[in-house]
Amino acid sequence: MNYLAFKQKWREKLTATYDTQEANNILLILSADLLPFYNKLAFKDPSFQLEEADLEILEPAIQRLLQQEPLQYILEKAWFYDLELKVNSNVLIPRPETEELVTWVIENQTKTGTKILDIGTGSGCIPLTIAKHLPLSKVSALDINPMALKVAIENGQQLNLEVDFLEMNILDEQQWPALGKFDSIVSNPPYIPFEEKSKMHANVLNFEPHLALFVENSNALIFYDKIAAFALMHLEEKGQLFFECNEFNALACANMLREKGFQNIEIKKDLQEKDRMIRCTLA
Repeated sequence: MNYLAFKQKWREKLTATYDTQEANNILLILSADLLPFYNKLAFKDPSFQLEEADLEILEPAIQRLLQQEPLQYILEKAWFYDLELKVNSNVLIPRPETEELVTWVIENQTKTGTKILDIGTGSGCIPLTIAKHLPLSKVSALDINPMALKVAIENGQQLNLEVDFLEMNILDEQQWPALGKFDSIVSNPPYIPFEEKSKMHANVLNFEPHLALFVENSNALIFYDKIAAFALMHLEEKGQLFFECNEFNALACANMLREKGFQNIEIKKDLQEKDRMIRCTLA
């Protein structure tokens, strides 16, 4: 099949879910990633022929797109900051606002050799980026999901970045003594109440891990409260705690931190002007 005919056929189907420009971009990315020769041939001859073997690679992937499966899961990769990471349905797809959180963490490390802990690491995007940009720091990360940790460990090995990955349930206080003290603790924990499920897009709701997304309606701050309590015991003097948060509970989270005795509490807006990040220090 002529590639232009192939592109037109599937673009028309994809525009039922994506706008025309997005459908074009997705087909371009998919072709370039799955067909190693695509870029060279497309520039030389935009009407080059696809072999049957090429169609057998591309068409199942497009069928998955039509089911609204995220492109990152189909390709099993996502870019975060300046890292190419492996991702699959065991981990969340890294978001741009989390890049902003990581930048904030990196910019606020004032000494060499800081000890930093990421709680709920998923793909490892946060600690691996920190490890790359603060190479003298000692970075640790934990997650309750062993399958997520498997992805994170593979990413660390692929990128040749040293992070100490641990399996742990941060809600279980009996596990806390296994960890030491840290100069900074950062977390992007689950924070979406179950009642907001109906407002979410199918590509998130049907494919991304609910364990990393949702919390009970009656206790939306459960992870923030527990992590803050953990930080009271496991931060060094004047240590820093960083959170990514739901824009609708940022103020409630800040008030909780204030009640626990944290100081210098700052709510930071993301590039969309939403209250999405919090930083505070241990008194």
